Amino acid sequence: MKEKMKHNYKNNLILALGPMAGFTDAPFRGICSQFGANSTITEMVSAMGLLNAPKDGGAYKQLLFVNENEKNCSAQIFGSNTQVCADAAKLIADMNKFTYIDINMGCPVKKIVGNGE
Repeated sequence: MKEKMKHNYKNNLILALGPMAGFTDAPFRGICSQFGANSTITEMVSAMGLLNAPKDGGAYKQLLFVNENEKNCSAQIFGSNTQVCADAAKLIADMNKFTYIDINMGCPVKKIVGNGE
């Protein structure tokens, strides 16, 4: 019989919360962080919508809000125009509150794919 190997997963375990439209808002991400998520990510943010948002940020201010207790929060953007995505990524990077920016380039949802964005 093989000897059981002992692993210390506690120190090596990464709990990452993936992006889920309609679910991964700031309060939910905050709760997940409190319960041990090492990394969280925002809901999908339209690059075009972000660039055309009102000066106060509109709905995007809420989508890109980060709780004080969130660790390693990242923003996810989507779009089909590379310049628009680059400009939106720069705008988000300038906020200085995200660990990285994820660019969703393959969303299978017809509502997203079919809107020309």
